Amino acid sequence: MPAIAFSALVNLTKYQYPHGLEEAVAIQSPLLGRLPKGKLIGTAVSQKIKHSPGQKASSTFATIQAAAVAAGGFAPSYVSEFLISSHFTNYAVFQLETASISRSEGNAAGVRSYVKSETDSALEDLATQMTQALYVNGGGAIGRVGSVVTTVLTLATLEDIVNFEVGQVIDWDTTDGTSGAVGGDPTVITAIDREAGTLTAGANWAAGFTVAGRYLFRVGNFGLQVPGLEAWIPASAPGATLFNNVDRSIDPVRLGGNRYVASGSDGTYLRCFSNALSRTQRSIQNAHPNEIFVNPFVFDRVVDEMNNRTDWVQTPGRSTPGSAPSATYGYKALKVAVGDADAMLHKDVRCPRDTAWLLQTDTWEVLPVPGGFPRVLEGGDGMTVYNADASEFRFAAYWNLLCRTPAKNCRINLAYLNGL
Repeated sequence: MPAIAFSALVNLTKYQYPHGLEEAVAIQSPLLGRLPKGKLIGTAVSQKIKHSPGQKASSTFATIQAAAVAAGGFAPSYVSEFLISSHFTNYAVFQLETASISRSEGNAAGVRSYVKSETDSALEDLATQMTQALYVNGGGAIGRVGSVVTTVLTLATLEDIVNFEVGQVIDWDTTDGTSGAVGGDPTVITAIDREAGTLTAGANWAAGFTVAGRYLFRVGNFGLQVPGLEAWIPASAPGATLFNNVDRSIDPVRLGGNRYVASGSDGTYLRCFSNALSRTQRSIQNAHPNEIFVNPFVFDRVVDEMNNRTDWVQTPGRSTPGSAPSATYGYKALKVAVGDADAMLHKDVRCPRDTAWLLQTDTWEVLPVPGGFPRVLEGGDGMTVYNADASEFRFAAYWNLLCRTPAKNCRINLAYLNGL
């Protein structure tokens, strides 16, 4: 019996993922799955935000007319235009040795099974990168140094251990990736203790890793990730530096979202969420944020606050336009009372522990470049590696993120409550 020709395995990924790869990625994160999807086409996607009507009203006609004239005519509305012109890329790759195909003589199903297993792993790692990026600021940092003793590095925050894997290559920097340059000490993680929050290297960590507070990155990601929630709604009021074409300092809340810091007066997480909702609703009319995304550490504490009297709901995923079929996956969420409304509380391991996100999800849009989110490169049947006796499978996601009304969303700093 002849060996299986690779031509007999054409379109392996299409065969094994007949509905595309999106569900395999989105199912791993409620934030990625729940945000609406659009398309990034043309030179740019434009979103104009009228953050002030200008001065147009008065009880005295002459006064408002004079004000309009002084402003150079009838006072215009103040409009800022976000322009999403660039896309960001996440790749995943694996290789299959030619000999592996040949030794599977007559067993196409066996080869397909192996390809499926490796594809699942590649998509899992791809999803990890994408969902990490979606929560943060585009810099690419995935954790910070707590302490180092010879070959063992302890993370500053235990929950960040989920962002690291054995075999991963990481580097360090003094900044979070939005400025500066990576340290230049790529190091392979050889072991992980997920209970202790430690990373082990094959030799002593380089000096750059040994300073508490320094940021950690996957090699190749420094400053190259999608600007996520943290970029749109930063921890501090945004300054005059242009963000997607907009100077947000002229109205930091309307153009840069709401910020709420938990304190002793909140008492509980649920009260904190309600206070954050009030902060959001006073900043703009018709704000109805109705979904909250938190780390499992916080989620479990909220369940305790409710004395385990839980009301679980299933929330559906939202797929990209034209995908086949429409999203059939979903997420288990907890319905909680927030102010005068109910909100869906989602648990997401990629959400930073000390930050909660109170979102009006219909104001957001994930913008993939058409062609699959993610897409299979080279037709899905692998391509011959020019300098190795192997075939390579490649996957890519080209995308960005847009917020149409930042003021209807709130970033919540939970550090105080988490420390209790």
